[in-house]
Amino acid sequence: MKPNIRIKHPKTWAYREILLASKEGRPANLRNAILDGANLREAYLAGSDLAGVDFTNAYLGGADLSNANLKFANLTNANLCGTDLTNVDLTSANLGGANLTNADIKFADLVDATFADADLTRVDLEGSDLRGTNLSGTKGLQAASDWMNKNFNSTEEGYIVYKRVGAHTPFSIPDNWVIQEGSTIGEVCNANRTSMCACGVNFGTEEWCLSHLPELCLWECLIKWEWAADITVPYNVNGTARCGKLQLIRCIKNKVSYDY
Repeated sequence: MKPNIRIKHPKTWAYREILLASKEGRPANLRNAILDGANLREAYLAGSDLAGVDFTNAYLGGADLSNANLKFANLTNANLCGTDLTNVDLTSANLGGANLTNADIKFADLVDATFADADLTRVDLEGSDLRGTNLSGTKGLQAASDWMNKNFNSTEEGYIVYKRVGAHTPFSIPDNWVIQEGSTIGEVCNANRTSMCACGVNFGTEEWCLSHLPELCLWECLIKWEWAADITVPYNVNGTARCGKLQLIRCIKNKVSYDY
């Protein structure tokens, strides 16, 4: 794909390298290039070496940067709307104030990266490594408490949640679980919010449960307030979350799935 490029100094080596790499169908080597303010809309830079590049105020909307090396890159205030950043290495990169609305950042290395004041609305962070990542002041990441309060009723004892239980779920029921009214079931909960599917006692909204695994018993459950600290809501929540412990209240009968 020929990138739509507008760079302040179009005859720079970086400009020539981007065009040549695109023509030859290979990743570009732009290590430490100065591309501040560049227009790289929909540019194809997959697998490229972009370590240390200065992309300050650059426009990279819709670009393909998948599998690229962006270690120590400066993407301050860059426009990355809809950009493909899957499997990228953004170790110690600076994305402060960047607009990443609808960006795909699945399975990326974001160790020690800075996203301070960035817009992460509808960003897909599934499987990404956020160790040491600065998310201070970011917009668009839903707080776990907001999602819980929006989707579940609560009582004096805790949250009322829902869970499908039966023999035909993707994961077998632990041997120590007793499935009966009043029983408490528990499991070590993986607190990583970028993991959509991980260990723990999974539960969902009533709407999600009614539209999935309708052949299984739908249980109304209670997560007591003293157990709420172990609730993990993935950033890309799809109607389900997980916790460390919940109590089975009753199996709801005669519930049918919605017609989706």
